[in-house]
Amino acid sequence: MLAAGQLALALVMLTTMALVAYRFELNRAQRTAEQIRVEHVMVSELVGMRARLQHDLITGTDSKARHESGLRIIGMDKGEAGATPVWPGHQSFAEIVDNLAGQGWDNSDTADVTGSISGTAAGGGGSQPAAATPAMGVLSLGGATYVAVAARGTTPAVALKPIDSRLLGWLSRTAGVAPIKMSNASQVPPAAAHVDLSQQAAVTRPQGPHLVLQWHPQRPGDLMLIRDGLILMGITILIAMIMIAYLHGAMKKLRASEAQAQRLAGFDKLTDLPNRSQFGQLLALETARSRRAQSSFALLYVDIDRFKEINDACGQEAGDKLIQGTVSRIASLLQPGDRLARIDGDEFAILQTEIASARDCEILATKIHACLRQPIDLGNLEIRVRVSIGIAMFPADAATDEELTQAASSALALAKKEGRDRFVFFEKMLGDDMRARRTREDELRKAIESGNLLVHYQPIMTADGLRLSCVEALVRWPHPLGGLVPPDEFIALAEDRGLILPLGEFVLRQACRDGRRWPGVRVAVNVSPIQFRQKDFAKIVERVLSEENFDPTRLELELTEGVVIADADEAEAIMFDLRGQGIRLALDDFGMGYSSLVYLRRFAFDKIKIDKSFLESMEATGESAIILHSLIHLGRALGLTVTAEGIETPEQHRFLQAAGAHELQGFLFSRPVPREQIDRMLAAQRTYDGPDSLANSRSVA
Repeated sequence: MLAAGQLALALVMLTTMALVAYRFELNRAQRTAEQIRVEHVMVSELVGMRARLQHDLITGTDSKARHESGLRIIGMDKGEAGATPVWPGHQSFAEIVDNLAGQGWDNSDTADVTGSISGTAAGGGGSQPAAATPAMGVLSLGGATYVAVAARGTTPAVALKPIDSRLLGWLSRTAGVAPIKMSNASQVPPAAAHVDLSQQAAVTRPQGPHLVLQWHPQRPGDLMLIRDGLILMGITILIAMIMIAYLHGAMKKLRASEAQAQRLAGFDKLTDLPNRSQFGQLLALETARSRRAQSSFALLYVDIDRFKEINDACGQEAGDKLIQGTVSRIASLLQPGDRLARIDGDEFAILQTEIASARDCEILATKIHACLRQPIDLGNLEIRVRVSIGIAMFPADAATDEELTQAASSALALAKKEGRDRFVFFEKMLGDDMRARRTREDELRKAIESGNLLVHYQPIMTADGLRLSCVEALVRWPHPLGGLVPPDEFIALAEDRGLILPLGEFVLRQACRDGRRWPGVRVAVNVSPIQFRQKDFAKIVERVLSEENFDPTRLELELTEGVVIADADEAEAIMFDLRGQGIRLALDDFGMGYSSLVYLRRFAFDKIKIDKSFLESMEATGESAIILHSLIHLGRALGLTVTAEGIETPEQHRFLQAAGAHELQGFLFSRPVPREQIDRMLAAQRTYDGPDSLANSRSVA
């Protein structure tokens, strides 16, 4: 539409330029035609005067000429005694003019006589005056202007006719032009048309004016341009109006689209609530307003307890309905000035404005818990929602909006830690813990960036406990003040703060680098769920193996149920790519999840690792021993390598060996140790086994 409008405007502009050019040509042609008509009419008048003069010369009388045409004929009479003849036979027309002026025929002693001749001037004397061609011209005598002809009949004579309004009016009507007037050629405006009847054989006295007939020519081009211009202007206005309407509509749609895009960028699609980004702006505005008004408000973080388990068990559609139902109920409890936002999948934020004390927050949190305890209908089932709530107040708990969000987040974390389904107010000691956590985060980030981490390895032995078949890589953080920090104390922090990806790649790379020291021994590396869901995880592993020149068949990646529980289809595709490289996959903590058997049936694991919790209670009850025995036989029946963790006593060793476990791991054999200790263990093993130990270790692997 816009392109068509632009093309139409271009055509209108080209047409306008063509019309302007045509207008000049049409005006020029009209002016030329008018000049031709005026010249023709004027010459016709002179020719008629000449004919009448010749007639009067022949007849010897001027009565007819005087009566019919108003001619004044000079020279037909003999003239007064002593007068100079008007036209002696030897004089030219110019000389006759001078003679007339000299005689003062117009009763003026100072008569200004000028003139010019149109056509062929009468020459000087000749023996046959009647044969001479009469002269025609325009004369200015004594302030009056005349058209004149001269002829030499038997008696030379000059016929004069005044150029007055009567003659000019007749000339205008006959030629069909605007009113004609006599003017000096030097005074004719450039836009006026004029005809000089004395262009040929001009006889002009130097002191006299050069006379022309002047009129204002018709300009049909201007009329055409006005008429067609109005049409073009109407078309242009119409096109412009259409384009303006189109552009207005397009701009309106664009503004609506931008508004919708901004709205979508700031609002959650599922609940139509402000998202984290938009809520941050609302929080900043409320903080500024509260400072000016010297009032208080509260920030409540609300998290649905065990939402992921509900979502996995009931499906994503049911999870979405649960989110929408929760939002609807919470929103019904808020005051007009309060704001609700969805800042994460199952986490919400509430701005509770204009509070008088912590009691107002407590009342709202209690109402939320009571309201959500009523079942939410999901179509085919009903669910009672439990939520954890963290509360922080401004300005009592924080001086800025950033500190307030951190305070509310800390209170929420404490509510979860204390058992969920409760609300917790932020306290100063929580703030101290938060600052300590931030300090620990900065220190961990620097340790990862500088490579100031250690990787220890815990041996995994064959069932007889004599040979080392695999080592599990376990990262340690040598803290300057805290000593050697175990992974349980900083892995969760790394996951929360987005440090698990560089940390995981560091451990994988170091394990491959150290693993080259131990031919025939497999190296197991734990994979975090966040790390596993990283984009192109399989390609990253392949790149590290290539750069460290490590055999993929000697690498084992240990996964937990949390790795595959979020998106089974995506997990299956990633595992397929990893197995395509020759990498072995192990299911860690087997027996602890409610759906481990489902995973064994669907996913192609090479190994299962039985959780150590079964061994911890094995002596207290016989049920754990039965479960252990069943799990081992299940793994063997599926063709999987079965590894038991947490072996600490010889009795546990003997039981698991008898039950058929393939591999054993625990403090009974070794704690996690530096790589140099693994070197010594393998050297001692080769000494004990003899020259064939290397081949044996490879066969075990």
